[in-house]
Amino acid sequence: MEAIATAFVSGPDGPAQLALFPEEVALRKVKRSLLGKLKATDEITASKRRAEIKSAAFDKAGELEIAFGDGADWRFDVPEDQISGAQNIVAELAASGPV
Repeated sequence: MEAIATAFVSGPDGPAQLALFPEEVALRKVKRSLLGKLKATDEITASKRRAEIKSAAFDKAGELEIAFGDGADWRFDVPEDQISGAQNIVAELAASGPV
């Protein structure tokens, strides 16, 4: 299944791709190409149902935070070249529910 929106992010476990799907938000493992570019793999390291998302925010400092109803939250630093992807994720979440 293809993601609705994606962004490469950096979190506590290092770089990952944050991917938004119709029913879930997931973190995909990444690897570096020979040229040093990040490439997402099919391996999902964490996922949560979109229905569990309580809020999502992206600030001008390049930090993305997604909070869940169970009290968990995901916080990421977003590289400058991935800002539009992070903004698309937040906008899509805001358009589809009570975020």
